[in-house]
Amino acid sequence: MAKRHIRHIIVNGKFQYNMAATFAGLSALIMTVIIIILSAVLISSNTRLDEISRNQQVLSGTQAEIFKTLIVLSQSKNLANMRISADRLKHDNDETKRLLDQNNEKVRAITQRNRSIIVMLIISAAVQSAIIFYIMLRRSNRISGPLFLLNRYIDEMKSGRFPEIRKLRSHDDFQDVFDNFRDLAEQMKMMSESKVVK
Repeated sequence: MAKRHIRHIIVNGKFQYNMAATFAGLSALIMTVIIIILSAVLISSNTRLDEISRNQQVLSGTQAEIFKTLIVLSQSKNLANMRISADRLKHDNDETKRLLDQNNEKVRAITQRNRSIIVMLIISAAVQSAIIFYIMLRRSNRISGPLFLLNRYIDEMKSGRFPEIRKLRSHDDFQDVFDNFRDLAEQMKMMSESKVVK
């Protein structure tokens, strides 16, 4: 059924496909430019976020080493005058590590979301192009249908026949042109008949 419907709206395939492909191509070009710009921004953001994530992992490791060093220093007999609480240092270290891990997870989520946006943009561009292509096929049917009939009627008239010219569909374009052509064909038919009678 769908194939029959498509055949029904395609009367002059070359003209209709050319018109629909032009508009779909233009739409795809515009979307491609937008996608390229957005992708460049998102890729740049992802690169920065990945770098931040790597830096935070390094910081987390560095802080753990600092904590170990402070514990050693606080337990050292040479530094008996220093009052460093190992429990407090451990608590601060654990909290900082938790925050760094949380930040890393947020950065990964942002990176994944950016990748999803890129995929969604590509899919939306393809869907938009397909929709515009179909709409233009339907729209061009209103133009190509009358032109196809007009061409067929002209060919018949050139062969010496005067076909019964039917009215166009109400949604077709070129109603005025077709009405004028119908009048011309009727006049030519009457002139031809009057020559035969004489």
